[in-house]
Amino acid sequence: MDLYTEKAHPGDRRIRCSINTNKAKTGRQSANYPNLQNISKDKSEKSKYPIPARGCFVNDPGRLTFLVDFAGIEMRLVADAVNEEEMILATQGKHPTINDMHDLSGSCVYGEQWEWIEAFLKSPAGLSEPEWYKHACKTAGSEDPKVIRKNMRNGVKSYAFGTAYGGGLEKTGSGLFTLTWEQKLAAQDRFRARFPGVAYFTPNLAELIHRQKYVETAFGRKLYVARNKAHAGANYLIQGTAAGMLKRGEIRIDE
Repeated sequence: MDLYTEKAHPGDRRIRCSINTNKAKTGRQSANYPNLQNISKDKSEKSKYPIPARGCFVNDPGRLTFLVDFAGIEMRLVADAVNEEEMILATQGKHPTINDMHDLSGSCVYGEQWEWIEAFLKSPAGLSEPEWYKHACKTAGSEDPKVIRKNMRNGVKSYAFGTAYGGGLEKTGSGLFTLTWEQKLAAQDRFRARFPGVAYFTPNLAELIHRQKYVETAFGRKLYVARNKAHAGANYLIQGTAAGMLKRGEIRIDE
């Protein structure tokens, strides 16, 4: 197994990885020797460094590590690419009722269940626990409504993202643990009707690629996609735009 220490310079014991700014077709930035761009926050047996490795990196005395990131950028870029107005307003904090993109999706997908959990968190007095909630507590191993809501939100995030990238309901809906299969089908219909741009993002792009063979990022970069892999166009468009944003952001931070 490779070790981080084996990559360190023998003189000052510092690790200097290689940054690949344009190795991937989409322009996505990567790193190797070693990969310091993807360091596990938690222990992972799948990693060849199966420890919470971020804790191994410390600052020199008098120095500070400054971490920046784009929060939830890919789903925001999907909403922007298809001009999904409600989601954009929620992201900007301008939606009339819900100022969070994933909470907006949650209210659509879960319907009455979402309304109930929101009301229960605000004022549980006088509200009886429905059967679906009791079952959810058993599934989640917790009776804390904040935990249940967080799990519901994570489930709908995976559903919306997976749906945008062309996933089927059996896979994308696996995290919607409070819903029966029949309820998931109904939720899918509601989501498609309310957010058609997101729901049909991948098939619509695949159709475009069959006609023109490429997608164009928000910065005007054309990324060519093979027609027999047209479904990958969604990933090319979003990852390519995100890559352009990241590189511009890095330059601005350096300045």
